[in-house]
Amino acid sequence: MPAFQGSWIDAKGRYRERRRDEWGVLWQHLIFGVAGHPLERPLDDWAALAGYRGPVAPAREGPDFDAQREQAARHMDRAFLKSGWISVFETMPALRRFEDVLRDLASGGPEIHRLADLVTEYRLAEIE
Repeated sequence: MPAFQGSWIDAKGRYRERRRDEWGVLWQHLIFGVAGHPLERPLDDWAALAGYRGPVAPAREGPDFDAQREQAARHMDRAFLKSGWISVFETMPALRRFEDVLRDLASGGPEIHRLADLVTEYRLAEIE
């Protein structure tokens, strides 16, 4: 989670943060530290799927990887470490309207299968 920024407080003193994630989803957060709601989803229109590229798979070597592994080892010295908690299904309605994802799953079209594959491939890279 990023450090708190004063610019996230509006003129009425309310917390209003907007942040775009690695999938291209623009999220609005109304309570600091709590999951937000997607405002803009890159795949509300299936026509965007052909050109859509998900996030780059995490590096499995190099200084960033080594730093993350060292940080995880330090954490596990004192507590259980769990990361990557968002499932394939939870990611799909962030990228496309929830109701549309349900309809797409029911109809079984090729686009929903491609989306599930794209998210699964990324999650598998995270696990590796």
